[in-house]
Amino acid sequence: MKAPDPAHEPGQETALRTQLARGARWTLAAHGARQLLTLVFQIILARLLAPEDFGLLAMVVVFSGFASMLVDLGFGPALVQAPAAGPRQALSVWWITLLAGSVLAGLTFAAGPAVATFYGQPVLASVAALLAMQIWLSALAVVPTALLSRELRLRALGMVDILAGLSGGLVAVALALGGHGALALASQLVAASAVTAVGVHLVARFRPRLCFDLAAVRELVGFSSHLVGYRVFEYWVRSADKLLIGRFVGAAGLGLYSRAYSTMLIPVSQVGDVAGRVMFPALCRLRSDAARSRELYLRALRGIALVSFPLMTTLFVLADEFLVVVFGPPWAGATDVLRVLCAVGLMQSIGTTTGWIYRSQGRADWQFRFGIAAGTSALLAFAIGVNWGILGVAVAYLVRNLALTWFNFAIPGRLIGLRYRHVVASVGGILACALMAAGALAVFDAALSAPEGGILAPEAGLGRLVAKLAFGGCAYLGLVAGFRLRALGEVMDLVTGAFGSPRGAPQDAVEALSR
Repeated sequence: MKAPDPAHEPGQETALRTQLARGARWTLAAHGARQLLTLVFQIILARLLAPEDFGLLAMVVVFSGFASMLVDLGFGPALVQAPAAGPRQALSVWWITLLAGSVLAGLTFAAGPAVATFYGQPVLASVAALLAMQIWLSALAVVPTALLSRELRLRALGMVDILAGLSGGLVAVALALGGHGALALASQLVAASAVTAVGVHLVARFRPRLCFDLAAVRELVGFSSHLVGYRVFEYWVRSADKLLIGRFVGAAGLGLYSRAYSTMLIPVSQVGDVAGRVMFPALCRLRSDAARSRELYLRALRGIALVSFPLMTTLFVLADEFLVVVFGPPWAGATDVLRVLCAVGLMQSIGTTTGWIYRSQGRADWQFRFGIAAGTSALLAFAIGVNWGILGVAVAYLVRNLALTWFNFAIPGRLIGLRYRHVVASVGGILACALMAAGALAVFDAALSAPEGGILAPEAGLGRLVAKLAFGGCAYLGLVAGFRLRALGEVMDLVTGAFGSPRGAPQDAVEALSR
């Protein structure tokens, strides 16, 4: 007889539902605050520094970011995912990641002069030295962060994130005012990583000690090795556009492209990270029940789409005005690139969530294999697109994402019985409402900004932009409420603290946990 799954016992189910609700609410609140801090500091720094300064940082981050990504060797998610992971694994992994961080930091420091020579920018050696410190600090935070995530202590993680973002931003602004350019931006990352490393150790009450168990580590290697392989390849695919632009277009072009990309990425990454911190450990607990995993995943997908889709379509319509009003006139050259990347961001906001399925089901090997095929197509697209500058790279990025959309969901979907039609059915209504609201906003924009006879004069600036954003938001919410989209009730349940209560819609996976 099959032993009962603890995750399905009534008491355990109720506890999981409660943890999901609390974790989701705290993660949502904390990431909202962190996103606001990020945007505020980006605006301040964009006005204090030139596009070239951001381009110089991006040149080094192409290389240092790889080391930062590699520093946990895949053991962080492995600790979250492995059902039997305990203190022996945690302590052993801490020493491994510390060693890996030290080696990778040393290599980044040593590579600084070579990077400076590659791009022809001497200051990059100093930037690389600062980012080497950030890599080492990131290694210290791997294990306590994984333990907090595994225990769904997302409130604590959120508070650390906010403090880190505030500290890093203040350091960067102070140095930017002192005229330190790209070094100010690099110092922001170092300061944030230092606060994170100290903070997660304190809240997790994790105390490293001399303990290393090779057998315990071997239990995690099967999962982590495939995950590392996927991350390595995916990282260079995602960095290829910036590497090619930096080498063949220059620092100014890379600065504009990075501004457009980071602007698009703020809502995409923040919304996805909020959901990911809750969904990955939750799906790990439900991995033996494909039906419940599928329904919980689709619910998360609807919530992400409800927030990210209108942000992307609104940013598409108001791209030129948003860049000039928020970041300043020097960034107007990123308008066309931002519009193309908004379409990419709309797909990526839900597409990147498939990683939860691979990892929660213990099939990082599938993710690695698909990543190789998908990544190869991206490298080819970027190599072609760079011939037409930063806009050509953005268009190539969009075409590649369109071509892979079906495969991106269909392959991991086999693990939980998910079909592409389920995804379309879940987010199709949300997309339609976002597009209709964007159309109404475009008409309103034309009327509001007309050179002659416009409601507001062109010099209205921020006031005019706020009026347009308010109109677009009201139009979207009106459409969503008018069509009674299921996702709106689900998100309202989450915000009001009734994450598992039905609102007249069919019961979903989280509600089913209480059965």
